[in-house]
Amino acid sequence: PPRLPVFARYEPPRGYSPAAVHHIYHRGFSGHDALIATLVNLGIKGVIDIDARDKKDTRLTPKAGPGEKLAAEEALLERKLMADGEVTLGKEYNKDFTSAYTAFRKRVSDKFGGDYFKWNVGYTIAAIALSAIAIIFAIAQSHSWNIWLTLLIIAIALMNGVFMYLMPAATPKGEKVRSAIEGFRLYLETAEKLQLNAAEVGTGRPPPMTKERYETFLPYAIALGVEQPWTEHFEKQLPRVAEDYNPGWAHVGYGATSSLHNVTHAVTSNISSAVSSSMPQSSSSSGSGGGGFS
Repeated sequence: PPRLPVFARYEPPRGYSPAAVHHIYHRGFSGHDALIATLVNLGIKGVIDIDARDKKDTRLTPKAGPGEKLAAEEALLERKLMADGEVTLGKEYNKDFTSAYTAFRKRVSDKFGGDYFKWNVGYTIAAIALSAIAIIFAIAQSHSWNIWLTLLIIAIALMNGVFMYLMPAATPKGEKVRSAIEGFRLYLETAEKLQLNAAEVGTGRPPPMTKERYETFLPYAIALGVEQPWTEHFEKQLPRVAEDYNPGWAHVGYGATSSLHNVTHAVTSNISSAVSSSMPQSSSSSGSGGGGFS
């Protein structure tokens, strides 16, 4: 479908979790950002407590009370991950965590995959098969190997590579949602500039920043890779609140409290390290996954 115009949107698409937004925007998984964003979201919603004071491990503790309503993929992760109560990640390979993370990724891929994005794999396979036949035919018909045959094979290989990149496409539904996500990401990334350039209230001016708004959208900012500019916007809009900010959903080391950015960065980086250490080496080193195939 044709690309839709992208303009700043001040809310995420309704009904899409941070993990869903991440998967649709990246057309797959990029690193462990979808998981980290989901864990932070579970913490902010009061479902778990995150203890990231130790750089070598992260402790997740279930909280009493129902918390807020969770998306299906978030509920699945919370149910499988916290089945036996408190979980510590990072010290060693954790089979139960790996199983829960795998189920979480599969649920996200199944739910936000084919309806939003098509790989058009059949066309690619057919092209590769025809290219192989063409190369074999060319070699069979030639009297001797020469530079032109070498260039032919390289050209066909490059052509297939280019079209493997070009063939995947969003569905009409996927394009609509992805354009909305891009608009929301634009807001998270450039909120300060939008605030300065906006007209009067009621004519397109971004909503006022609050601590609650910052925390609500923080998991989305992590999922979309714009946590730093979103945090900086909060610090500039509410410097006193940001200076005294103490996340009720996570615990960090004393050295990380010199600034709000250091707090959120410490939480996300420590969780990321713990996640990688808790998974098999081959899995933790293949974070990005076009379409979840990793």
